Amino acid sequence: MNFGFVSSSSFLTKRYPSHLLSRKNIQKFDSSSRKFSKMSTSDAPVLVSTNWLSQNLNKVKVLDGSWNLNDKRDFKALFENKRIPGASFFDIDEVCDKSALPLPHNLPPLELFQEKIRSLNISNQDHVVVYDQTGFYNASGRVWWTFKVFGHERVSVLEGGILKWIKEGRELETTPKTDSNASKSDFVAKYQPKYVDTLEQVFQHLKDKTVLIDARPPGRFRGEEGEPRPNLKKGHIPGSKNAPGLTFLKKENEGDEFYHFLSPEELKEFFKKMGVDPSEGTRISTTCGSGVTASSLCLALHLAGNRNYSVYDGAYTEWAQVSSDRPVESGPSN
Repeated sequence: MNFGFVSSSSFLTKRYPSHLLSRKNIQKFDSSSRKFSKMSTSDAPVLVSTNWLSQNLNKVKVLDGSWNLNDKRDFKALFENKRIPGASFFDIDEVCDKSALPLPHNLPPLELFQEKIRSLNISNQDHVVVYDQTGFYNASGRVWWTFKVFGHERVSVLEGGILKWIKEGRELETTPKTDSNASKSDFVAKYQPKYVDTLEQVFQHLKDKTVLIDARPPGRFRGEEGEPRPNLKKGHIPGSKNAPGLTFLKKENEGDEFYHFLSPEELKEFFKKMGVDPSEGTRISTTCGSGVTASSLCLALHLAGNRNYSVYDGAYTEWAQVSSDRPVESGPSN
C-alpha cells in the first residue's frame, strides 16, 4: 500500500529547522539502531519522591511544567501564588515552534530552548526536577522528554507533583516570583533525534516492526468521538495500540488528588497484556493528540525498562488533517 511517503531531504527541512538537522547531528545518529553519541552528563532517576526533593532542594533546579488540554486554569498564575521553593515555570505553549501551527506546542527551535534554559540559570551539570499541578504527569512528562531531546539527561519528574507536596505540609513560596537580577547559565543544547519521530518516520513504522502506541482516550482512539481540535479525521493511525493516560497510573489512597505510576513490574505486565514487549530493545513510537500525554507514556516505558522509545511530535493532529490523504482506522486496537 502506498502511504504517500515523502523524501527526507524535502520533508525534514520543512518540518524541522536546519539547526536541528545539521550534518553534525545527522552524522551522530544511526537511524537503524537509533543510537547517538553518549552525553557527558550522567543519567538521573526518572522519578524522585517528595521526601527526596525536600532533602535536596538546594542541589537541584525545579520546574513547574503544568498544562492540561481539559483544564482551563491559568497554571502560570497559580504557580506565582503557590510553588515549591526555588521553582521556575516552564510554559510548553511558549517554549515551542510557533511556526508549526496548527500543530500545538511542537518542539522549540534549539536556540529558543537553549536561551530559555540559560535564562533559568540551568547548566548542563544541573539535575532538573519537573512537577505538575494537576496530579497527572502529562505536562511534566513532556518537559522531561524535551530536556532529553536537547541532550540533558539529568532530569527527573516529581512523584505526586505539587499536590502531594502540599498534602504532606511541605514548605511553599506564595509571593510573586521575581527574576530581575537572575544570572544566566552557559547551557548548551545538543539535539538528540533518537527521541523524536517525524511524519516521515511514522510512515516507515507502518511497514517496519516499530510498535505504535496512542495515549488518547478510548473513544477518540476508536473513532467514536471527535477530536478537540478542528479539521481532524476520527480514528487512529493504522496498526496503533491504545494506552490511555490513566491506565498506567494509580492512586495509593482513594482520596488522593494525585496519581503515581504503576510499579516497574506492574508496567511490564501492563504492556505485555497489550501485546507489547517492553524490554530494552523493542522499538516503540508513542503518540496522542499533540505529543504531551505521549511523553508521559515514554516515561512509563522507561520505568518498564525500555530504552528505545520516541514521541511522534506532530502526533495525531498532524497525521489526521482532513486535507490529507493519510489513512486512519477506527475501532479497537489490533
